[in-house]
Amino acid sequence: MVERVKENYLHYLWKKKLIPFHLLSLDNGQEFQVIHYGIYNESESGPDFSLAKIKIDGILWVGPVEIHVKSSDWYLHKHEKDPNYNNVILHFVYDNDRKIIQNNRDIPTIALSKHLNKVHYQNFINNFYKNQGLFCHNSLQSNGQNLFNEHASAYLINRLERKYTLIEIESYKNLEELLILLFAKTMGGSLNGDTLSNFALDYYNKYTQNPSEQALLYHWSAHLENRLPWKKKGLRKAYNCNEKVLKLFAVFYEVDFNKAIDELLKTKDSIRFIEYIHKSNFSKFLTTNLIINALIPFLYALNKKGLLQIELKEFINFYYDLDTEHNKITRIWNSSNISLKNAADSQACLEIYQQFCSKKLCHLCELGKEILKK
Repeated sequence: MVERVKENYLHYLWKKKLIPFHLLSLDNGQEFQVIHYGIYNESESGPDFSLAKIKIDGILWVGPVEIHVKSSDWYLHKHEKDPNYNNVILHFVYDNDRKIIQNNRDIPTIALSKHLNKVHYQNFINNFYKNQGLFCHNSLQSNGQNLFNEHASAYLINRLERKYTLIEIESYKNLEELLILLFAKTMGGSLNGDTLSNFALDYYNKYTQNPSEQALLYHWSAHLENRLPWKKKGLRKAYNCNEKVLKLFAVFYEVDFNKAIDELLKTKDSIRFIEYIHKSNFSKFLTTNLIINALIPFLYALNKKGLLQIELKEFINFYYDLDTEHNKITRIWNSSNISLKNAADSQACLEIYQQFCSKKLCHLCELGKEILKK
């Protein structure tokens, strides 16, 4: 093997049913047949595939399949301490370098190392792993910046409008509850936003009823002990449940949601409303994230309901005043020679990528339409 095989390549083979099972055998010598490959677990903690069906020596087994580069990665990832892995029925690996025993049972293992299609693997690395950019990457190199600048504002507004359609003001008891939900949803991210927002509403309601610090800490600790249904697969340490709840806890002490909203509705001063967050002790990253994904959508929703009078260009200016975001998607656009100057640009590129590029809908994207004309 020239380099350590990427685990996502093994996931790809299993998902696409491209494994040469006729060449492989179980480590224990038993006959096996894959009846159903299972359901891919993209974000939840636990085994990679669930509800797979595999016949081993004539007996049908139904359960999870786990995938690793080396079988010893099982212990490296501390799966032996996680009961979610007790019922794994098959371990698919590149290199079987260690026998795996879980719940007093040998886990059947198949290894790909001797039968790796090196040409196929290299094509995967070149086309899927290293090149995760835009389909129009080459076309954007010459006049891409002008093309992006021409359509960026429209896609920024599209994104804001789409976020608004997900906000149902009437379904909340009051505006304070809505703003709390948007804060927590932003802090929880795409994976855990709903979990953290549900916790936040319950927590904040109890906080307002009994502002005693001891009661707060008790209620907070009780939730941690019961463990929220937190998705953690692939997340960095900073995104774990304890860290996020700690930051949420700090938000409740820093931000007087009710006071901020009352002042906003009286003065109609949206700039002052946003500056209220700037004065907090939050990190620059968290502050920017909250303004982009909570405060501005909140203001937009109130404006759509006639509670504020903000011109559309003012909303665009809110984003112009914020630094560009830095994430996987913005890096993809940067690699295609597109310069993102502020949050207005980064939000526009996120909208284009998520709604068109990732879905291969180039023919519906305004940039794609222009490129396809040539």
